[in-house]
Amino acid sequence: KFLLHGVVCGFNYWIAQRPTLHFYGYRFLLFELSTPILNLRYLIMLFFGENARLVAPLGIAFGISFLCVRILWGIPLMVGFIQNILNKISTLTYEEGIDDIVNTIIWCIFGVSACLMSILNLYWLFAMISGKTAQEERKQKQL
Repeated sequence: KFLLHGVVCGFNYWIAQRPTLHFYGYRFLLFELSTPILNLRYLIMLFFGENARLVAPLGIAFGISFLCVRILWGIPLMVGFIQNILNKISTLTYEEGIDDIVNTIIWCIFGVSACLMSILNLYWLFAMISGKTAQEERKQKQL
């Protein structure tokens, strides 16, 4: 799963380097801001166990960074990006020939993948919330 995620993100960043998409490519890279926190939390759990002191604060830091970067900032960015793509496609005259066609294809691929990644981020957010809720319910039953 993580390899596929990395390949898709890397591909999107690579195709974003076309002349008109630099503005968005670098901003979409910020989606990965939460990943080092998640990886650090995973490593601490692996080496020191799930009850290590840093696990809970890193989980909170991950959740906050995920919500802020990928949802609150990322979804409006994606909406603006889709609007920008639609505006660019609607103004193309295709007088440039193959360049305009290639740009249109790249914009469409990047737009669809940005939408899919945002949907996936929402899915992960709801999965984290439901997982945390289920964990709290299990704790309540044990009391």
